[in-house]
Amino acid sequence: MQNALEAMEETEPDESWIIITSATTADGVRVTVCDRGKGMSPQVKDRLFEPYFSTKPTGLGMGLRISQRIIQAHGGSLSASTNPDGGMTFQFTLPVETD
Repeated sequence: MQNALEAMEETEPDESWIIITSATTADGVRVTVCDRGKGMSPQVKDRLFEPYFSTKPTGLGMGLRISQRIIQAHGGSLSASTNPDGGMTFQFTLPVETD
């Protein structure tokens, strides 16, 4: 959510929004964060999860990588996609154990 808020700093207030959804799936749970920020080029999107890569002047480039590794350590996945009308969607899934 912090990345979404920062991505919308230059977006007009009446054009900015964040939608957070969650759902159960056959494999577990899915959480999606969708924003109407500035989005990013395909070249940047392809590098999002690389260690030390950041689009922010003061960014360390570790936040998304650390998040991805934690989610993967729990058997899940984290992905990012660009929205057709601008902005980004980040989605993570985690398995749920059943007894």
